[in-house]
Amino acid sequence: MHAPKVISSNVRGVTLAAGAALAVFAGSASASVTITNLGVPDGASASRPVGISSDGSVVAGLIDIGLSTTGFRWSATSGIQPLPTREGGTRMFTRALSGDGSVIVGSANSGDSSDQGVRLVSGVFTVLPALTEGSNVTPRGVSADGSVIVGTSGSSEGNRAFRWTPEGGTQSIGTLPGGNTSIGQAVSDDGLVIVGGSFLSGSGNRPYRWSAAGGMENLGLLPGMSGGVAEDTNADGSVVIGNGNNRSFIWTEGEGLTEIDSLPGSSRVSVNAVSSDGSTVVGISGSNAILWTRELGTVNLNEYLPTLGLDLTGWSLNNAFDLSHDGTVLTGSGSFENREVAWVVTIPSPGAVALLGLGGLVASRRRR
Repeated sequence: MHAPKVISSNVRGVTLAAGAALAVFAGSASASVTITNLGVPDGASASRPVGISSDGSVVAGLIDIGLSTTGFRWSATSGIQPLPTREGGTRMFTRALSGDGSVIVGSANSGDSSDQGVRLVSGVFTVLPALTEGSNVTPRGVSADGSVIVGTSGSSEGNRAFRWTPEGGTQSIGTLPGGNTSIGQAVSDDGLVIVGGSFLSGSGNRPYRWSAAGGMENLGLLPGMSGGVAEDTNADGSVVIGNGNNRSFIWTEGEGLTEIDSLPGSSRVSVNAVSSDGSTVVGISGSNAILWTRELGTVNLNEYLPTLGLDLTGWSLNNAFDLSHDGTVLTGSGSFENREVAWVVTIPSPGAVALLGLGGLVASRRRR
């Protein structure tokens, strides 16, 4: 078997050969920093990721084909491949990928006015029942082993966040006290903690953290924030990130809410995912993909990665959507030579990243 080929940022061409592979350097501080262009399949015009596996070897996302959008799965061995269509030709709108890379969840139209939630495993689709028959189902998160799915379903009482398992089916987790709707956004690796938002009449959305033991907890808002939603949680559910009013936050039980700043010169920031230990967050500020740690603060990946030695010629990294379990592999969307494509970046371990890049980044800012 040939050794994997690392695609660096100066590669020309958009569509990668199916045999092109990503070298994953999990936890290695001595690893080189690389960027891989996931390209687009034949007949497609753009690609965008939504999730990455725990080890960084599998990515799921969306591709544009003509005027429609459908899902894709990428791996080092197969390259980027459109997802199979359901019976009747219905395409799947990908929303999340399990940590082991085996389960993809998303939405597909059922042929009437409602969207169905679907779970795809080894080419086989399973429809997720709605809380009330005929209602929309939008799955948005999946546990590490793919056995727990969370999202939002219509019900006789309005939209409700749900938790689905093969044994228990689709079950509502309710709302915050005084709430009339709720949405589920993400779930911890073990499937025991769910995060999202619950709308309080007259008060707007509030981010929540739910567990079977503690129920739904209101995480509150940053000063001056009128509403917010929790977007993701770490492996054990002890760290939560979220957004509201173009601002972002990170929550822990000990510290409560801490603001994640936007980039200098931008009034907007939105975070998408947090690493398993809760130390590293990725997202977007303005039109730039960002990474945040407590040591670094919020950094622009277009400026930061070159301080680690990565050549980004031809690239503009616009949004970072997800990261591997240890935070060493990031995936996002951007422009390569004026074409929208999904990318994967490998970096050293997060602690080493802070040490390696901070000096170069500060120097870069001082030269402005």
